[in-house]
Amino acid sequence: MSDAEHKDQTPPSGDAKTNGRRERILAAARKLFAERGFSQTNVADITALADVSIGSVYYHFANKNEIFFELWSTYSRGQSAATRAAVAAFRAVGVTDGSQLFLAGTRAYLLCAYDSRDLVSLFYGSDQPADFSERQRIVTPEFDWHAQNQKLLQDKALTTVLTGSMGEVSRQVAALPTKEEAETFINAVIAIFSRLMTPQPEKGKT
Repeated sequence: MSDAEHKDQTPPSGDAKTNGRRERILAAARKLFAERGFSQTNVADITALADVSIGSVYYHFANKNEIFFELWSTYSRGQSAATRAAVAAFRAVGVTDGSQLFLAGTRAYLLCAYDSRDLVSLFYGSDQPADFSERQRIVTPEFDWHAQNQKLLQDKALTTVLTGSMGEVSRQVAALPTKEEAETFINAVIAIFSRLMTPQPEKGKT
């Protein structure tokens, strides 16, 4: 047996096994929450689908609510990374206008919402842990998209209106049956946002 073959057959470390179980738990919970709803899924269902022991679930998560919150945290991190990457890509080619950078980040955010539409339906639906809205308000600088948009737009009222609408827009995007329809809808939203950000002439002036 070659060294490469021997290396390939090396058993995973304890940490790798633990992380693997954790990811299986999250994947199983995501699937079941999407199919049955949060309230109709119990920990036993999750352990069965993930093929782990009940002890493994409680090793990683205090309860079912914490699994839901971790899915939210993972989704939020992904959305933050996608928007920041889109803004950085536009900056890299010389775009400096804050409005254009905001629109680039918005498009990335909404496309990711479609790709994670099962989670969006969970997070913006009605079947959630009782304290979920409170947990959503716990914002760290890394995830604070409102603060990022404020830096780009330099307009508190406009930032509040546009950022505040994103939950409902994401929900509508997630409900569309095809990627093509989602992209068409996103283009329409971007066009509306662009008009809202365009300064209007004062009355009496041309």
